[in-house]
Amino acid sequence: MEIEHTTANGVAVRVYVPRSTPATVGLVWVHGGGFTQGGLDVPHAHLVAAQLARRTPAVVVSVGYRLATGGVHYPVPHDDVRSAWAWACGRARELGSAPEWICGCDQGICCSDLAGDATVPSGIVAMGWR
Repeated sequence: MEIEHTTANGVAVRVYVPRSTPATVGLVWVHGGGFTQGGLDVPHAHLVAAQLARRTPAVVVSVGYRLATGGVHYPVPHDDVRSAWAWACGRARELGSAPEWICGCDQGICCSDLAGDATVPSGIVAMGWR
């Protein structure tokens, strides 16, 4: 697996690209923590994103959104996620995924409405990645 550290419209992201299988799905991974804790290095961000890329045909974009602490307030973390989502959708083909196959997940749910017009690939939900 290849891991790229970069920024998506000013938001820190890690892009996990599977090597053994060509990516056919894009996944925007939002770590847990209620938008007040966590980061790209916590296990439920890094380890889960890495395992998703290893075990599925997904390129995974893990979002290092700004935490709602120390003067950062709603909607900043959400805006960061939406910004990373838009970046992933704009680079979908370059990342190895069709734009219509980009979905968003966090440790609680898979969702399709971050961008308002995407769909959740049934394969991700069927594999139990929720």
